[in-house]
Amino acid sequence: MRQPLLVVKSAATVDVFSGGRFVLGLASGDRPVEHPLFGADFQGRGATFRRSVEILRAAWARHADGAGMELPDPGLDAERHLDVPPKPTGPSVPLAIAGYAQRPVEWISGCAPATRL
Repeated sequence: MRQPLLVVKSAATVDVFSGGRFVLGLASGDRPVEHPLFGADFQGRGATFRRSVEILRAAWARHADGAGMELPDPGLDAERHLDVPPKPTGPSVPLAIAGYAQRPVEWISGCAPATRL
């Protein structure tokens, strides 16, 4: 339910300040009453969650020679040179996924290399 690019900046900042010891916990949300408060669709939470994880990974990636991230849905391509600092200490901030996000366990285990709750 949070804006993924704001999560990117916040999580990477904590990761850098902690010397790479931060693990970001994520979930799609399980309380139908909360979603309308954020303008979010409860039934579509799985797709929203999966897309948000894709955005996190794209924003944390290091881009060569000033190229930016590619996010076709909001109209971003590498030529726009959008890069979101800071970058995590490793290739990505480790993720701990709680729940299923309306997906099979295999998706979650492939999505969360650090930890799976």
